[in-house]
Amino acid sequence: MTTTLSGERSAGVASGLLGLASAYLLGHTLASFSLDPVRSYSLALFGVLLFRVVLDRTEDLWWLRVRSRHRYQWGQELDSFIATGGSGDIVSLEGAVEHLVNGVGLEAARVAAGVSFLGLGVLCFNGGWLTLLVFLGVMGCSVPFYIRAGRRSERASADFDERHRVLGQQQLDILRATPDLRASGGLDFAVTTIVAVSESEHRLVRQTLRETIGSSLTTEFLGGVGVGLAAMVVGFGVLDRSRSLSDALVTLFVTVEIVARLRRYATDFHRRSDAARATALLAVLDLAPANAADTITGAFRVRDLLTQGMVTPLSFDLARGQSLSVYGASGSGKSSLVDVLLGLRAPLSGSVSRAHLTTGLIRPTASFFRASVRENLGLGTASDVDILATLEALGLGRSRYAELDVVLSDDGSQMSSGERVRLALARALLAGVEVLVFDDVAMLLDDESRHLVAESVTNRDLTLIEVTQGARIVVTPDFLVPLGEI
Repeated sequence: MTTTLSGERSAGVASGLLGLASAYLLGHTLASFSLDPVRSYSLALFGVLLFRVVLDRTEDLWWLRVRSRHRYQWGQELDSFIATGGSGDIVSLEGAVEHLVNGVGLEAARVAAGVSFLGLGVLCFNGGWLTLLVFLGVMGCSVPFYIRAGRRSERASADFDERHRVLGQQQLDILRATPDLRASGGLDFAVTTIVAVSESEHRLVRQTLRETIGSSLTTEFLGGVGVGLAAMVVGFGVLDRSRSLSDALVTLFVTVEIVARLRRYATDFHRRSDAARATALLAVLDLAPANAADTITGAFRVRDLLTQGMVTPLSFDLARGQSLSVYGASGSGKSSLVDVLLGLRAPLSGSVSRAHLTTGLIRPTASFFRASVRENLGLGTASDVDILATLEALGLGRSRYAELDVVLSDDGSQMSSGERVRLALARALLAGVEVLVFDDVAMLLDDESRHLVAESVTNRDLTLIEVTQGARIVVTPDFLVPLGEI
């Protein structure tokens, strides 16, 4: 996930040279216009000003377009990485991608700042050695202040990233727990907590903006001092007739151009650091979809995986159409393993690669919409005939759910645990999923229901993963993983 540095360097050279040329021409043209505005100098001045405006606007729009293209491209790569089983902190990954996008164009800014130093020759020739000496002295003394301002912005940005990551993870955790909180009457707590987290994030944004604006004001002041002193020295030259008005204006505009390039590069200090950290993070995660999808021919490939609750790393290969049964006591890490396999959380160590397969997760806390059975199960794509056939296969064909206009409650209070599981399974089967994950639901079904569910899933070309403490839906799995005993 890197841009072509040679392209940025070329753009930086072109931008720096065109900026200096436009500043030089502007000084000469404005001096000529001030001496004889009636002649064609007015048109020339307008042309130079228009060229400068178009140059700046074109450069801004170009980098905006490039960053937008990279944001889309890298966002797609991140989505593919997560979809193929890549693990990591989603909030941190998204932040890293954004920092990487903001880092596009920084190399061009660095090169343009370096090219702008060619203007020092213009300062010496048009403004004299004293002007050059004063300018270099002021800018040299300003270096520590530029560094200090950049460090403050860097620290503020790093603090923001860390706190944003924590707050974002809190919000994700609360959203994941919403069904359980609703069932236990804690929905008001969830809403209050999310509002508090959002307000905390808003305060964090304001604090970061204050730090960044303070740093920008520092660099603006120092740059203005450098330009002002250079203009004062060359102004005295105009007064004692040792310098022409054209020399003075050329010196002034070229000085402004040099300071503008240096200021732009200096104020982007924290962006350079953020982009470097983001590059390192995404390089460690090997963020490229081909690496995750092309190296796996089956459904899952697990290597030295360790999740919360597990005591021994786990490795296995699960081919498409095979079944895996994970069993163990409560607290042995079964649900954590499922979350890691599906990319919902990061592992403690090891890796998981997953093919591009649609997945259905069946849990006791499966959620439904406050809508009809037809809308909940068909999701706008399955026909009534298919819905009724699936319900019949799962033993619900003669239940009240066979009336497809019956409205389900979003908290599931009107259905038993076994009905909830079978309705969630019906929804997954109608959606045409390729991987089915049963997270400790077999004990919620009676013998007849387990038999019907087993027939429904084993008659299809599905990859099955079942987590259980005792009874199984998949009676004869291809692989057994006893957690807590390995």
